Amino acid sequence: GLGGAASDLGLRAAWPLSDRGTAVQRPAGARGADSPDARHVSRVPGDGEGLGGHGVARFRAAVWQQQASIGVLGVLVVAAILRTLRLDTFPPGLYADVAANGIDALRLPHHGLQVIYARGTGNGIEGMISWLDAVSVALVGGKPIALYLTTVVIGLVTLPVHYLLGSRLFGRRVGLISTALLAVSFWAVHYSRLGYRTVLVPLFLDLAFLLLWWAVQRGSAWRWALAGAVIGLGAYTYTSYRLIVLVLAGLIVLRIRAGRELPGSRLSWALYALAATVVMAPLGIATLLDPEVLNRAARSTSGAMPSASTTSRTCPCSIRSSGSPSLPESSSPPGDGARVVMPCC
Repeated sequence: GLGGAASDLGLRAAWPLSDRGTAVQRPAGARGADSPDARHVSRVPGDGEGLGGHGVARFRAAVWQQQASIGVLGVLVVAAILRTLRLDTFPPGLYADVAANGIDALRLPHHGLQVIYARGTGNGIEGMISWLDAVSVALVGGKPIALYLTTVVIGLVTLPVHYLLGSRLFGRRVGLISTALLAVSFWAVHYSRLGYRTVLVPLFLDLAFLLLWWAVQRGSAWRWALAGAVIGLGAYTYTSYRLIVLVLAGLIVLRIRAGRELPGSRLSWALYALAATVVMAPLGIATLLDPEVLNRAARSTSGAMPSASTTSRTCPCSIRSSGSPSLPESSSPPGDGARVVMPCC
């Protein structure tokens, strides 16, 4: 135990009061009720606070923050190994959908950004994966691994965003465990290595809810606008992402039925919805102009994808499964390996 003198000294350093047990200090000559200038002690200090307890709490929080950061870094290292090991040889070649994304990426410098890349009835895709593939191809070159690296980076970026969301909603421990499970889950590793655009969905779901939480907590208009813009941008990732609208609507309805008010003002939510609508508008307009391009149901009624012979006549773009993307097909030497010919116009 500590001596009374030392304890009293610590208390007086933290709370400069004349008497620890005094609730009210009255000015000289004051009688009866408390005078307006009477000084009230709000609470009795807790154990250890007078000896620097606040500093101890801050120190412990800093230590835990450092440990969590090291944990996230370790998770990222493991995730990077799982996603990049033998990436140049496994998977071999390119899947047809990924090859088509590569063709769109090669054409982007000449044709500009498109919100939808049409590949026949019901086979069009939202444009974000091709935009990102174009960046990777520009940095790495026209090689199949460039398309795989796109989704590897997306998968790795998802992990710290997921940790931030999980730690703010459920605490650092749960956030770290959840991130570690995501890093090694088969689905996440599988699609991060294959170049498929589906890996964009977890990233934008995490971003959408993280920024919405941030806007609710801080409340400034630009944060609400940013949160709305990001949730709208996610519509350019994958068709099923649009279900997030139902998720948000369900959460709002449940909160209202529980008799709880929505966080934030009506103006904030209006700004949020407006920003999302503005960002999604180009995709919505393109879909209205050609409603069948993203309609997977239309594909089942109109028949299968165009045959390779038809495709090569209408749009001679090809990508070799054992080599680099090339435009057009006739410029590649014959007998050079298997080809995947896809509609790219």
